[in-house]
Amino acid sequence: MGGIPADFAKALLARAVPEDLAALSPEALDILVAEAWRHLKGRRPGQHHVRVYNPHLPEGMPEITVIEVINDDMAFLVDSAIAVLNERGLDTRLVVHPILGVERDADGALTAFLGDANRAEAEGTARESLIHIHIDPIDSDEARDALAAEFDRVFTDVRLATSDWQAMTAHVAATIADFRETPPPLPADEIGEAIAFLQWLIDENFTFLGLREYAYVADADGGRLAPKEEAGLGIMRDPELRLLRRGTELVAMTQEIRDYLHEPVPLIVTKASVRARVHRRAHMDYIGVKLFDDDGRLTGELRIVGLFTSTAYTHSIRKIPLLRRKIDQVVRKAGFDHESHSGKALTNVLEGYPRDELFQIDPDTLSDFAFDILSLYERPRVKVLPRPDKFDRFVSVLVFIPRDKYDSDVRARVGRYLAATYDGRVSAFYPAFPEVPLVRVHYIIGRYGGETPRVDRARLQAGVAEVVQTWPDRLRSALAAIHAGPHARALGEHYAHAFSPAYQNLYDAGVAVRDIGVMQGLTPKHPLAIDFLEQPGEAGTRLHLRILSLGAPLPLSTRVPVLENMGFRAVDERTDRIGPVGTDEASIIWLHDMTLERASGGDVDLDDGGERLEALAMAIAGGRAENDGYNTLTLEARMHWRDVAVLRALSRYLRQAPVRYSQDYMWGVLIRHAAIASKIVALFHARFDPAHTDETARDGEEKAILAQIETDLGMVASLDEDRILRRFVNLVQAMVRTTFFQREADGRPRRVIAFKFESRKIEGLPAPRPLYEIFVYSPRVEGIHLRFGKVARGGLRWSDRPQDFRTEVLGLVKAQQVKNAVIVPVGAKGGF
Repeated sequence: MGGIPADFAKALLARAVPEDLAALSPEALDILVAEAWRHLKGRRPGQHHVRVYNPHLPEGMPEITVIEVINDDMAFLVDSAIAVLNERGLDTRLVVHPILGVERDADGALTAFLGDANRAEAEGTARESLIHIHIDPIDSDEARDALAAEFDRVFTDVRLATSDWQAMTAHVAATIADFRETPPPLPADEIGEAIAFLQWLIDENFTFLGLREYAYVADADGGRLAPKEEAGLGIMRDPELRLLRRGTELVAMTQEIRDYLHEPVPLIVTKASVRARVHRRAHMDYIGVKLFDDDGRLTGELRIVGLFTSTAYTHSIRKIPLLRRKIDQVVRKAGFDHESHSGKALTNVLEGYPRDELFQIDPDTLSDFAFDILSLYERPRVKVLPRPDKFDRFVSVLVFIPRDKYDSDVRARVGRYLAATYDGRVSAFYPAFPEVPLVRVHYIIGRYGGETPRVDRARLQAGVAEVVQTWPDRLRSALAAIHAGPHARALGEHYAHAFSPAYQNLYDAGVAVRDIGVMQGLTPKHPLAIDFLEQPGEAGTRLHLRILSLGAPLPLSTRVPVLENMGFRAVDERTDRIGPVGTDEASIIWLHDMTLERASGGDVDLDDGGERLEALAMAIAGGRAENDGYNTLTLEARMHWRDVAVLRALSRYLRQAPVRYSQDYMWGVLIRHAAIASKIVALFHARFDPAHTDETARDGEEKAILAQIETDLGMVASLDEDRILRRFVNLVQAMVRTTFFQREADGRPRRVIAFKFESRKIEGLPAPRPLYEIFVYSPRVEGIHLRFGKVARGGLRWSDRPQDFRTEVLGLVKAQQVKNAVIVPVGAKGGF
């Protein structure tokens, strides 16, 4: 290592965590040790030196940024450095902090290295701190420089605070002596408690960071405080340092401090508006002590800032001046004996109260809040206790939440609600877990916006209770809003924990209530429910399909072909299992939520709320509609699935007529000319819908539709497509009767549709032609073609006829008084 003492590397790395060193090769460690030695060799006396750099390590070594600080050995070095990194969200990979024995000349040059200063033989030597930290790499020179500048400010404050420590405690001790020797004109018990508190501070219960005297100057506004020259210690050597804030501006004086100066109290304990850079990153504790002359006149304020030590948070409040007096006032107000059960319970509540709050809260508010908390032992529930800071800088809010409802998400939601309510931000939160089955979260809502909003506490608590509600709670409430008590409770008991966390994150309780209503109607005979809907906030080109399936999920390979034939493209899919733990598989509900886009592009407008698409999907699932490309007409032509069945049936006839075009080609033509397809269906309705009783009006409507179709056909460029469309129009005109509008006994449309044609009006039929033809269509088969009349020969012939059509067809033949017929069956088609 060329001139580097052999024991320097040992001193530097001896206390490193082994796994932190494991990632670095010996060659890399040699480089880092050499850099640290070069850094140590020169430092101006009485000053720290910060270096932040990216070392050039051998290939294959991890990239890192190194932070090195050379300083005189003093308190708060490492914890202050780590606080900087934590505040910036920078993770450490390695931290070492050797204390080294050194000798330097007057210019700071290293003249002797004496090794680890903690060794006995190093006693009496100059002790220097070397902080060596590895963090994730920072590539920007500007970012590394900014980090180095922040460390420079931190260690400047550390030096100021530690070098003036004794002077600050001595100054406070002198103030105590003045209070004892010349008591100010204030109540004796107030003076006595103030003296005890100041003595408690200097008895190692307070980390003094700064102190300054301010002179009271009377003016028309009620007086002001002016910093005394040469009267500052620690970080308050700077007379421009401001500890308080009015709005966004740091100031030396506020109206609240002015009011306090005229109150019959000797001191005030509150929080400064700025954070400490020494020891830990927290808002500094501010202690203002009034100063008086020998005649008892107010002359100014001794302003002390720092941080309470751990003893302030761990010792009993009965051992801490000011707090013990405040606690006695609360217990006396309650009328309890200290040794009674109620007195002990109240004291227990106060012992567990956030200590920072105890120093700042007034006894009356504390008394009210303590009794509120005490009531939670008997009936745990949501409770909110807000205390606005008198300087309008923050609102301190204690929120009690049942443990079974608390998690980090609930904590964040409550914080956002409080921040919005008080027009501020969540500056800090401190969860605690008292003995009662509640979690207490202490929120600090920081504010910059002037006067704090005055919020009705009942409204605030109701708002937090709403935020704290778990998803099952909201489900029970939503069920109770629409169902009678016993029924709502039964549904809540069954479904409260039936939905997966993923479902709860995606859907609110209102959606679940709607799903429950649908699920209640599912049976083994009717196991499916289908819903097309638009999702608020999503692009108009997308919609959602929700399928609820009882007992078993529907495979994606089953769903996707159906949707593609309906004119959609699936872009996302999620499946949820719905059912309480222990539910048998036959009772499990499967929710399939699919995000769909129009295959042809463009927006999807559910003008009817999705009813046409839902009816089609259910018809396919129930075997009442076929699964083919004609179904796209429901989307593109806004056509009911039964009307699609008319066009499909006519296409089946045309294939037997025969025509040379395939079914795929024919449905493609109808989809491309959806407007004409709609008019063909409108023509069919005009001719045969029994609701049209006025024959004159029927004829007029039919002629008008035919005229529109003829106009539209003039725009069709393809001869084949024109020919196909005209054949569909021709079949409707040649039709003389249909069973399309007949209903089953249960009111549903008949599964089988029959059409009677006048054969001589059908274009393209070969001769000889029968007088009439009957074409029977069912989704179970492609078609049954009956031809009858003078040319028919022989009796009724069955050729591989499905038995379930026998009655249907024989009834049709009988109704038409057919004597001779030929029945031509065509192969079966599948579906959903």
